[in-house]
Amino acid sequence: MNNRHSAGPSGQTPEGGAPLAGNNPVYFKDPVQDAMMNMILELSAQLWVCVDRLYALEDLLARQGIVAAASLDGYKPDAERAAALKIRRERFTHDILRDLKSLTEGAAAATEPGGGGAG
Repeated sequence: MNNRHSAGPSGQTPEGGAPLAGNNPVYFKDPVQDAMMNMILELSAQLWVCVDRLYALEDLLARQGIVAAASLDGYKPDAERAAALKIRRERFTHDILRDLKSLTEGAAAATEPGGGGAG
């Protein structure tokens, strides 16, 4: 058995799916591919929450006559709002790339002199 899998009783997620490595399911033999899968799933989950809430807000605003859908299409943020959006975008990017980044940082540290690699 791959040493990345959990030693739990079933060796699988509670849903009976992929084996676990810590708290994360293992989909592939390569941990980088697993990080990519986790990134895609995280991105998909965050996107769905945003889309769901966006549709709800647009519907509520339109029903109450507060904002027309056409107004949203032409929206341009002012400088303060653009700066706030930039911070949120950076956090969003950080969240979806965290697993991959931790793997690449670990690999880079292992290859540095004194980092535990063969170098």
